Amino acid sequence: MKRKRQPIVPRAGEVQDIATIGSLVREGKVIYLDIETTGLDLARDVITTVSVLDGDTCRHFTRDENLQDLVPYLESNADKAICTFNGTTFDLPFIEREAGRALAHRTIDAYLLSSERLFIPGGLKKLREGFGWTSGEEQNAGADAVWLWFKWKQDHDPAYREALLEYCGEDALSLRFVLAHLFNLWAAGRGIEPLAVPPVQDRPPNPVLQEVARRRASAGSALKASTPFSTFIDDGRASRAALIPDSNVHGLAATGTRISASVTGSSRDSYAVWLEAGFGGTRVHCDCQDFAKNERLPEPRRKFCKHVIKVLALSSPARGSALFQEGTRVEFLFK
Repeated sequence: MKRKRQPIVPRAGEVQDIATIGSLVREGKVIYLDIETTGLDLARDVITTVSVLDGDTCRHFTRDENLQDLVPYLESNADKAICTFNGTTFDLPFIEREAGRALAHRTIDAYLLSSERLFIPGGLKKLREGFGWTSGEEQNAGADAVWLWFKWKQDHDPAYREALLEYCGEDALSLRFVLAHLFNLWAAGRGIEPLAVPPVQDRPPNPVLQEVARRRASAGSALKASTPFSTFIDDGRASRAALIPDSNVHGLAATGTRISASVTGSSRDSYAVWLEAGFGGTRVHCDCQDFAKNERLPEPRRKFCKHVIKVLALSSPARGSALFQEGTRVEFLFK
């Protein structure tokens, strides 16, 4: 039986009427906001940078610099609605936890508008491309922003900082572009004046962003191809696994029937990983949140987390063992 995705409950201030969204945009009463974080876990991860597009000005608020100025700035624009993409469950809860208080703004979640109201699937970048904002470059992903943050903090090279801010700022610009197109799709045939669509923002290629995207894509493909468990490895997690430094894998032990290690994640937490061959197949475990999500999924939809993939990629001494037999049955263990 196919599982139904649980609908997202809109915030109390969510603007539900699409015609009102159009009026707010025309009056310049919408600010577009995107955040980057060290990961997806609200309890463990933190904001690294926030980009806010207000009119034609894009402001950046960055941890260890001026992140503390973000909420006062938003509160000084309390008459404006905050537009996000999936901010109902991600951007706004992170900001409110950082501030220690709730925001009272009206909000527009373009993800809810696209998926729940217009039934258009896809993330922000997929929608942007579908509406004509395309690029010949390899696309960057959220995992790249995590890597850029830690690389900047490690090397203190301002090129990584600028690449991170550019990546986040472009998502804020994309949000304005996508919202206008979503409104115009709804307005078509209703006799409602469409919104002016902002021009596509063509930027000169950023060599740091290009290199990070190429590195992730090629390394991710290589990781996926390096094990017989391709059914349990998706491209996104393989790419994120490729960005984990080898030095983050500790105590790697590989024998003919067992592989184990601990992996330090982006939030600096350590996760235990092990794979063990036994009667009837291979058992796999990681105590990270992403792996635990599999417990709610039917077996055909279960996937390895990036930590398991990384450990597999480094386990060359175990090649040819019972763990790596083609067609072996895989059992996910969650306790």
